[in-house]
Amino acid sequence: GYLADVEDDPRETRVERVVHPAMPEDIPKPAQEGVAEVTYETLGDLVQSIEQ
Repeated sequence: GYLADVEDDPRETRVERVVHPAMPEDIPKPAQEGVAEVTYETLGDLVQSIEQ
């Protein structure tokens, strides 16, 4: 990973770190779907607890 590049060029690594999370296409599809599933499950639980 790019963490090992810190000693070589801190500026380059910082830019990479900032840019990387902003690119959803870099995230594997299963990971995206898993996150969505967890979010919806959590929202469902919240709604249920509010309605009771």
